[in-house]
Amino acid sequence: MATKTLLAVYCIVLLTLSSFAFAIANPAATYCVEQGYKNEIKTAADGSQSGVCVFSDGTSCDDWKFFRGECGPAKKTIPCKKGGEGVGAGTCCKGLVPIVDKTPGKSGECAMTVGASQICAACGNGVCDNGENKCNCPRDCKLCKKEGESVPVVPNAPDCCKGLTLLKPQKFPFVGVKGICSAKCGNSVCDTGTESESNCPKDCAPCKKEGESSVNIPGTPKCCAGLKLIKPRVFSSGSASGICTAKCGDGKCDAKKESAFNCPEDCVTCKKSGESIPSVRDPPKCCKGLSIMAPKEPLLGIKGLCWGKCGDGTCDGKYENSRNCAFDCSKKKSSSTPLAAAQSASNQALSSNQTASANKTVTA
Repeated sequence: MATKTLLAVYCIVLLTLSSFAFAIANPAATYCVEQGYKNEIKTAADGSQSGVCVFSDGTSCDDWKFFRGECGPAKKTIPCKKGGEGVGAGTCCKGLVPIVDKTPGKSGECAMTVGASQICAACGNGVCDNGENKCNCPRDCKLCKKEGESVPVVPNAPDCCKGLTLLKPQKFPFVGVKGICSAKCGNSVCDTGTESESNCPKDCAPCKKEGESSVNIPGTPKCCAGLKLIKPRVFSSGSASGICTAKCGDGKCDAKKESAFNCPEDCVTCKKSGESIPSVRDPPKCCKGLSIMAPKEPLLGIKGLCWGKCGDGTCDGKYENSRNCAFDCSKKKSSSTPLAAAQSASNQALSSNQTASANKTVTA
């Protein structure tokens, strides 16, 4: 009787110890339950058993593998954010970056916005779109300044539009203004709205007006637009290089500014038949069809007169005599041709006249 009792107690102790050992020997099952999932014991075809952790989405894996982190429930895939969409807790799709969702103020300023959310955009691709503006993506949306507009001294200031250049302010320095955008500097017209002598001297430097003297020295005022520089009216060794005028070439000789020296196209006129040619530097010429003939008698300061009738066989007593036109006025006619004889006589008379004039000058 005692032996049976001891045997029963021994069996109860073994069962208790085996149950306790099984409970503490499977922490994987405990971990599965603690994570909110269900642990099950599955029996294989060969009779072997194993623990399985069943997840809420219906999937399962070996509880020990789950315990070691080798498997688990399927993770939810959050789609990426497209251009113009708020970032929130997500991420921007490939090629996009988060930028602040803000727009310029009424006057165009970019004020800082506290707590502004972010949106996804392709900022940096050179195209201003999908919620981008000059405030949140200046690389793509930097506005340009048009003709006559000022560029302020601020970070990321806009550039001048294509074809324009940045001039200094008209009155330099000008606080807060970096410059003015313009394409007019260099057109020879001083635009009072954008240009001055300070920022565009090529257009706005003081110029010389009609009739004013100018010197051809770099840095000195030039003739105003539409005028050209001609020589002084008379030769001068002074500093004046010439006179600014638009009248030379108009066919009229302006006695105040023009002369045969600086504007021969207006002031050099030919001498008509019977008119005298003075003995001066660059004397006027005889009109077409006439030639210089010596005067009837040598005259101081007179080179000759313009004549075209010597050789016609008739002695014109007013201008011709045997001295300057022997063919027409000599009693003894030459046997040579009229023109050759007249030319020879005229040349001799001119030579004689010049010699006589020189003698008179020496005697005086």
